[in-house]
Amino acid sequence: MIPTRNQPKQFSVFFSMPPFVFTLPSDLSLHMFGSRHVFLTGPLGSLLLDCEGTIELSGRKILCDRARSLRLLETTCDHLRVGTRKVFELVGTGFKADQSPTATRVKVGYSHDTLFPHGEDWMLHLDGPTTLFLYGIHPGILGSIGAQLRDLRKPDPYKAKGVRIQGVSYSLREGKKK
Repeated sequence: MIPTRNQPKQFSVFFSMPPFVFTLPSDLSLHMFGSRHVFLTGPLGSLLLDCEGTIELSGRKILCDRARSLRLLETTCDHLRVGTRKVFELVGTGFKADQSPTATRVKVGYSHDTLFPHGEDWMLHLDGPTTLFLYGIHPGILGSIGAQLRDLRKPDPYKAKGVRIQGVSYSLREGKKK
């Protein structure tokens, strides 16, 4: 039968994928709530995941029916064992950061300084006055804090001054021609 415009293709044979298997590292523990919610605890902290599809636990092996859920579990295990790090550079005349016990003061060319209070889930360390290390276990929280830090002074497209993410290449625009 040839499908027409209003009729979808009909498959006569359905195939099933084998389950994706992941071995849980020995320094992590896993608790399941239902068939989709997973609570992982590691040396750096704990995270709650809501995965797609179904997940089964047999000993130290995790069986997933979707590759996306398996990859999410693998990266979360890495975050709980090693952590996540983002590096920022302050590029510009007078741009610098100072650290105190309660907050980090960032100077990026405004008439006032901006304070970043230290959080429970993340840490902000300085490596010199112009290099900032953002460290934590939850990549979503690090992404939002990094976006707040970068929004202080986005890199200028003509001079590339501002708060840069290390490792990202910035292309400069050409200035006015005389």
